[in-house]
Amino acid sequence: MSCQEEPASLTPRHPAKQQVFFPRVFVEPIPDEVARLIEQGNYNLRAWRLYRDLTPVEAAELAGLSPGTVLWHERGYNVPSVETLKRFADVYDCTTGQLTPQPGSCTKPYQSVPAPKGHVAQFAPDDTEYPDAVMAHLIDGRSPITAWRMYRRMTIDQCAKAFGCTSKTFKGMEALPVLRDRTRKRLALVLSCNPVQLLHPRGLENKNTSRPGASAHRTEHRAARNDNAHRAHL
Repeated sequence: MSCQEEPASLTPRHPAKQQVFFPRVFVEPIPDEVARLIEQGNYNLRAWRLYRDLTPVEAAELAGLSPGTVLWHERGYNVPSVETLKRFADVYDCTTGQLTPQPGSCTKPYQSVPAPKGHVAQFAPDDTEYPDAVMAHLIDGRSPITAWRMYRRMTIDQCAKAFGCTSKTFKGMEALPVLRDRTRKRLALVLSCNPVQLLHPRGLENKNTSRPGASAHRTEHRAARNDNAHRAHL
């Protein structure tokens, strides 16, 4: 089969933060052409797509995903779930065993990068969908709140007014690595999205994300306090 590269217009302009997963040996044998593509440096899901001569758009339509999500899964930013593997196995007409790493085999990228320490942030489920523009902002390293705010073409002042806090407080929340569920649900109403879409996709978390300190907690407490005052005034 011929191998078709995706058009440059669908490739994110900036590289990923870090690749964390790159399997080479699988539970069930894979075609020689797929193995060759993997040895050339293609992640296995991308190798299978090229082997089946599909573009990211075609694969996305078959999988019921956005092209941006397909491209993200092809970069090895996370360890895919069983459900994710089943979905791609159906698209690429192969078995889940042909996509599942053999136990004990090396799944490290060719150039491993140590994972950040002290990470306690929550992650979105693997099947969480994001608009392509939001995913592009996330790949660029922006926080989910910032990505959605830019996608909705809203200023910090507009978001702060809708949320019921000061612009300074809202800007601080955009940089927080962890938000309470209640805060995230209220932000989702402001940004017209699902609360889980305000969580980072696993593997695309901001490289500056770390254990939230006292200043981070103060920012969110300040937002809650301002909101209570705003409600009382109303």
